[in-house]
Amino acid sequence: MNKLIGEMKGIRWSGRIAILLSFCMPLFPKMLPALLVVLFLSVLLDINKLKFHKEFQSMTWLFALTYLFYVFGLLSSNHIADGLFTLEIKLAFLLLPLFFLFHGPFHIITLRWIFFCFIAGCFINTFFGFYLGYQCYLEKKWWECFFTGFISFNFHTTYLAIYFCFSILVMVYFLINYFSRINRGVIILLCFLILYFSGFVVMLSSKGGMIALATVLFVSMLYFFYKKGSLRSALIILSATGGLMIVLFLTSDYAKIRFSEAFKIYRLDKKELFDKYKETTETTAIRLMIWDVAGDIISKHPFGVGTGDSKYELLKAYDEKGMTGAIQHNLNCHNQFFETTLAIGVHGLIVLIIFLLYILITAIRKRNFLLLWIAVIVILNLFFESMFETQAGVIFFVFFTGLLLTSVPEVIPISDDE
Repeated sequence: MNKLIGEMKGIRWSGRIAILLSFCMPLFPKMLPALLVVLFLSVLLDINKLKFHKEFQSMTWLFALTYLFYVFGLLSSNHIADGLFTLEIKLAFLLLPLFFLFHGPFHIITLRWIFFCFIAGCFINTFFGFYLGYQCYLEKKWWECFFTGFISFNFHTTYLAIYFCFSILVMVYFLINYFSRINRGVIILLCFLILYFSGFVVMLSSKGGMIALATVLFVSMLYFFYKKGSLRSALIILSATGGLMIVLFLTSDYAKIRFSEAFKIYRLDKKELFDKYKETTETTAIRLMIWDVAGDIISKHPFGVGTGDSKYELLKAYDEKGMTGAIQHNLNCHNQFFETTLAIGVHGLIVLIIFLLYILITAIRKRNFLLLWIAVIVILNLFFESMFETQAGVIFFVFFTGLLLTSVPEVIPISDDE
């Protein structure tokens, strides 16, 4: 305990705020904008330690350019108030890269605290989730109350599932690289949390989250084999976690119905889809119809409809198509690539793709496995969710990618002196 207190005393104010931000991220999303601004301003508390880190310029420009395109998109917007709200949501694209540009990388001890507190926040979130499920069960007597959005506390199920998947990756990374240095109790705890978080992702029943979890399990096995050269042990780990996923999936009739329905919908042609599901709230059908509608709008407005105008153009198209389910829930594109192109045009899409490729290439070049993994699971979900249209998605992505882009290649090295 004294060691932990001593570590915390040695951490700069910027590091302490970053730790608090990581803890609150999976628990209290409404606190994140204020914490983001405080973190940005915290560099002034250690102004004598400010330094321009030239090596982070490329990262800063790519994130900032994405934000500037949305600023320019206000020029063609008919709804300035909505456009300004969009800029507020995406403010992390501007503030966090500038913070890292002048602050530089965090110390290894601070990094460990950031990851530890993020995992702790995710763990605490599950208790709130199970409490919500229990309250639902007392009222409705449905076992389904312990699945899907019924147990999702403060977040859409997909975002929460991504948080848990990233926590799993961090623990796998720590477990593999530190296995010989940590005691048996910590090993058991980490293995339990990996299985527990995997099970919770399955219970959330988000299709995007399930895809992310399957990816996490696969890359974890590959990384274990890469580091330890033991295919047998890697297969045992994958089988144990995969078996738990299958058991939980089979016990949830709701989850099975959702996935079987999704496969049926994908086989429908466009006319059948709109005739049968235009009034539905079924997520897969709505996504496919929205993507078709968004594609039509983009073909008419290749340079974008303007920052803040996307939802109005979509709602008008929904009304023309009779998509009452989409109108009722005021749905966005549920695909970030469509969403970006719709708002700021094809040139905005190109910048988005460039900075995502930059992150992937940098991760591979520097062998920064955590950065590579978070990029992969987020990019996969960009095809199913408009992640950068909510602060829960923007701050998570920019904070952790910025953290990992500016850190040493091996984020949690064996030696604290590295």
